[in-house]
Parts: sequence; C-alpha cells; structure tokens
Amino acid sequence: MTTEKRRVDVVTAGWPLRQDAVRFVTFLACPSCEVRGYNLWEGCAANQGREKAARYGVMAAPAVVVNGVLVACCRRASITADRLIAARIG
Repeated sequence: MTTEKRRVDVVTAGWPLRQDAVRFVTFLACPSCEVRGYNLWEGCAANQGREKAARYGVMAAPAVVVNGVLVACCRRASITADRLIAARIG
C-alpha cells in the first residue's frame, strides 16, 4: 500500500455532470488521492479547464487524469466504479 499523494483531476463539460463525476470520483478515491474538478465551461476568463484538457489530451468529457496522465479506462467510456478501481484510484 502506498502513501504517496496522488493528484486526480476530473475534467467535465457541464454543471450536472461535473457535480456527479467529481462526487463519484471523490467517493471512490483512495485516502492518499487529492481530487480536483475542472469544468470546460466555467472560468472562461482563466480557461483553467480548457488548459488542463489540452495539456492532458482530453477528447471527451468527463475524463479522469491521475498524476498528469489521462486514465485509459475513462478516455471515451463512462466513469464507473470498476474502471476507477482497475485504474487504482479507489
């Protein structure tokens, strides 16, 4: 078991989806995971969500990124508990 902090970014594209996806990932995340949500539509002045999506190569939302790497299981498929656990997030 690792105690290394893991950064988990959830990139979303809409308010209801954002809330659900970020809550779901946070609920399943390991104790050493720090979960942050980024919405492609919010914060347009700072473009934080869009910059994250471009940096990580996000092509569809929602997407999950762990320590700067887009998780393969969630690139073009829905985020499920089984997929997050397989990616060692939960």
